[in-house]
Amino acid sequence: MFHDRVQLPWVARISEAFVRHNFALFHTVALPDLVRANGPLVREYASTLQPIAFARPSGESFSWHASDEGVRVTKGTVGAQTVIELSEDTFSDHLNQLISATGAVQTRRACVIEGTLEHWREWEPVIRSLVDGKPICGPGVRATLIDRDGAPLKPDRRFSPGDPVEDMRHFMQTMGYLHIKSVFSADEIAMLRSEVQNCCDQSVPGDPRSWWSLNSKGEELVTRINHCERFPKQTAHFPTMRGLRPMPGLLPRSCACATIGSMDRWCSSSTPTSSRAKAICGGTSTTGLAARRS
Repeated sequence: MFHDRVQLPWVARISEAFVRHNFALFHTVALPDLVRANGPLVREYASTLQPIAFARPSGESFSWHASDEGVRVTKGTVGAQTVIELSEDTFSDHLNQLISATGAVQTRRACVIEGTLEHWREWEPVIRSLVDGKPICGPGVRATLIDRDGAPLKPDRRFSPGDPVEDMRHFMQTMGYLHIKSVFSADEIAMLRSEVQNCCDQSVPGDPRSWWSLNSKGEELVTRINHCERFPKQTAHFPTMRGLRPMPGLLPRSCACATIGSMDRWCSSSTPTSSRAKAICGGTSTTGLAARRS
């Protein structure tokens, strides 16, 4: 069934660092335990979903149903609106958040036998919440996204370096991200772009320190590079850029500032809306905080 799947060597290499989930044992042992622990987190959201089933090529299958406990699992595919066929490895990678429903189907690691891909995507928040123990953010969370004066926060708000630090820190803590415009000069942006391209040129698929994806032509494209200090050049000057000097003061004390080689990376603590809010800083992947020229 999956002999013609698109090869993803970087996913295979990364997955070696994660726990391998046995398809049958997860459904019969691990999942019931997760439901007992985290079922209340998904009960309301799951109640709106029709059953879905996951099946191995061998025929072994389990269906997920909404229940008063959150989720109920049954053997087989009876009653499932959507049936997804996938290998045990792909199912494990999906649980470990290494490949999404869309990615699994597009790379032919999974096949929608019945129903729709969209239905599987609707179940993804349930899977993530059960596995990670994080609540699903529904419409009700909007009421908590307010500024220091109690007014609703605008998700697309952009700050300037001269704005009050207290306002920026509050936005960061509440929303899980922060967009600051006009931080870098044109020369600094040009230098960063040059360095990012330098890192891209020296990265190859299968490198466990880089992440890759596919374009519409099936060509591999690098989408994230970790440990850029492997490619030293002008990157060493990154922390001294004028626009970054006040940035650490924007983070709450519970946040960790991690130094990777010569580049500082800021990691936000868990927020009501995002435990790992990602942003783009001058073309370089960072976590939690974005500082851009425009």
